[in-house]
Amino acid sequence: MEEVLVSGLSRGELKTHVANGKIIRIGRGIYTWREPTPMEVARILQKRWPGIMIAGNSAVQLYSKKEMTFPLKFAYRHILSGSQWFEVERTRQKTRFTFEGIPVQNPLLAAAAVDDDLAVTMLETRYQNRRGKQAIEKDLGCIARVPARVRELVNKSAVGADSEAERKVVRELQRRGKKVQVNHRIGPYLWDIVVGKVAVEIDGYDFHKAEDLGTFVKDRWKGNDAALRGYTVLRYSGSCVKHHLVDVVQQISEAHKGRTNFGSLAHESVWRWHWLLARCEAEPIYG
Repeated sequence: MEEVLVSGLSRGELKTHVANGKIIRIGRGIYTWREPTPMEVARILQKRWPGIMIAGNSAVQLYSKKEMTFPLKFAYRHILSGSQWFEVERTRQKTRFTFEGIPVQNPLLAAAAVDDDLAVTMLETRYQNRRGKQAIEKDLGCIARVPARVRELVNKSAVGADSEAERKVVRELQRRGKKVQVNHRIGPYLWDIVVGKVAVEIDGYDFHKAEDLGTFVKDRWKGNDAALRGYTVLRYSGSCVKHHLVDVVQQISEAHKGRTNFGSLAHESVWRWHWLLARCEAEPIYG
């Protein structure tokens, strides 16, 4: 880091070198010999002002496993002047989150600073798989008063889902006002999606074609167990979700309401209409 920062020059020399393009002014009293990377700027500021945290859109980018972009967003307990390279907002927030030793804003509060699509993508990345629900509850517990928008974003997100196919189904069900539980335990087994008394599995072919006999047997007993506990069991492939999402969600919704439309296309012989079986080039369009 020291080789990037400019030191030992007088004010006049700094001004001249900036004018000649030999050095770059990052902020008040901060100059570099070359254009720094976003992470280098974050480290420079953290060293200058310990406790400053990456926040807002920059934190969302980190949690989404993307490269940060300028201007970086920070939060700090004191007022600081920013520049074209970074912006700082004053905050009383405390953080227990770090990235490579640099404090980072609570992901849930960072999500509230960006638009819904970015926020939802980040939350689903951060809180995926069966540990996601536990993790998000822990992070919510770090916030004294959870803003209404944060709760709204959490409710829009497919927290705990293992795959994009599962997330698509969860989002669509939530848009229909359904209360969805992800990676939910019924008896001794975890189910991908549970809506009321409907238990849903999204089976990816690449995973299940390699399953051993033990897994095959377990899945049969898992389905039987849920059925005997009073659940309607529905199973779909990844291709069903990819090409027939509307039908998948409609069928789950109908099962949840207990009113199934057996006259719909989804209840005709599947080989007549399913993309994979009928060799269609695109998802059929129907009402």
